[in-house]
Amino acid sequence: MNKMYTPTPYLFGRMFSHVMLQIFSPILMTIILFFGLGTAESTKVEAFFGFMICALEVNLIGCFIGYFCGVAFKNSDAARQAGTLFMIVFHLLSGGLSNMAATN
Repeated sequence: MNKMYTPTPYLFGRMFSHVMLQIFSPILMTIILFFGLGTAESTKVEAFFGFMICALEVNLIGCFIGYFCGVAFKNSDAARQAGTLFMIVFHLLSGGLSNMAATN
C-alpha cells in the first residue's frame, strides 16, 4: 500500500516466508489419514510419500493462487472472485486431463 516495492517481490517474499507454515497441515493430514484409515498400502513407503507429495502440491498451489490473486487485484472482492474462478477451472480440468489417456 505504501508503494515501497512492486507486487512481484512481495508475492515471492510472502510465498517463501510462509512455506514452512503451509507444509505443516498436509504432513499432519497425511500421517492421520494414511495410517488412521489402515489401508492395504500402508506398509509401502512409496505410497505414503506419494500421497504426502500430492497433498503438499495441492496445498502449496492453492496458497500460491491466493497470494497471486491478492497481489494482482486491488479490490479484495475481485481477488476472491478471481481465486474462486482459478480453482473452479483447475478442478474442472484436472479430471479431464488425467482421464485423457484412458479415452484415447
